[in-house]
Amino acid sequence: EGTYVTESFNEFKAVYERVTTANPTTQEEVNSLTAELTTATNTLRKATLTYTFYKQVAQKDDTKTVIESSTKSYGEVKEFTAEGGYVEEWVIVTENDTDQPVTTTSIKTGENTISLVITRNVQVTAIISENGTSPKNITKVVFRGRNNAVVAIKYIEENAQLLTSDVAVPKIPFYDAGAWD
Repeated sequence: EGTYVTESFNEFKAVYERVTTANPTTQEEVNSLTAELTTATNTLRKATLTYTFYKQVAQKDDTKTVIESSTKSYGEVKEFTAEGGYVEEWVIVTENDTDQPVTTTSIKTGENTISLVITRNVQVTAIISENGTSPKNITKVVFRGRNNAVVAIKYIEENAQLLTSDVAVPKIPFYDAGAWD
């Protein structure tokens, strides 16, 4: 019980008790109960999660250096900052409850800091450029739509031109906008 967030464990427990005391009479009822139990199992959230932060030099061997390894409670925000050079890429690998990799996300932002909401065990790797410097000056352009929602993010090199026609204008009911302002 202490392994999981109380709310998710109580929800699981209620479903488990109902499913295990049910007396299904048809295959359809068995399938329905199995689906409920599977869903309840999949929504259990661990109370304490592990994160590991690595640093790796790009275009060398796959050797990673552990920068930090610790735990956070479910839903806490962790900021990862890579020092010692330009970050070419962030690689984020989340794990399931059996510590098997589930998803791998690659983010190429040029930013030396990222923040993550910890909801699973996670491995974060900052891949630093081999010479430690940015290959080019890059500018981040954020396109915002209705209610200031981010519609697109584009990264452009110094002296490069970004055509606004390259980014689709969001469709807003009762508003005819043919192009970006």
